[in-house]
Amino acid sequence: MLKLASKSLPAKTIASLTGISTNSVQRILTANIHPHASRRLPINLCFDEFRSTHGSMSFICIDADTHKSVKVLSDRLNRTIKQFFLSQYSTAERAAVQRVIMDMNASYQAFVHELFPNAELIIDRFHIIQLMGRTIEEFEMLQNLPPEELLARRQARFRKF
Repeated sequence: MLKLASKSLPAKTIASLTGISTNSVQRILTANIHPHASRRLPINLCFDEFRSTHGSMSFICIDADTHKSVKVLSDRLNRTIKQFFLSQYSTAERAAVQRVIMDMNASYQAFVHELFPNAELIIDRFHIIQLMGRTIEEFEMLQNLPPEELLARRQARFRKF
């Protein structure tokens, strides 16, 4: 089955050729194929998270220039991410990273310079545009509120503290 998978055949095709279910093919491949981290750390990295299995969030790091995956981690915890980079790449390799492109996740920002001391931190365009759009929508909504509701919202905001 691994030989068939190495020929880039779809799981459904492998299942019909071997006489087992597609789920069994996926389970066997997952158990036997362990993707390794990229051997060389790119100078421009992108960090992001995505919803993976069972609704949990995972971390992905890709080469910003080639868009090839460097590593996918099963969670997005700071300690997991830090442990991965510290164990897989030397201080010199990490120091060669010039840029880390990411969303506005403050927890990532906290350790980027610890892992990549010479890297410039860049917030990606998508998230900047998204934030601007939300801010404009909120401003327009507030402009259309009657004065008493606007006052009530401001007072509610101060009650939180």
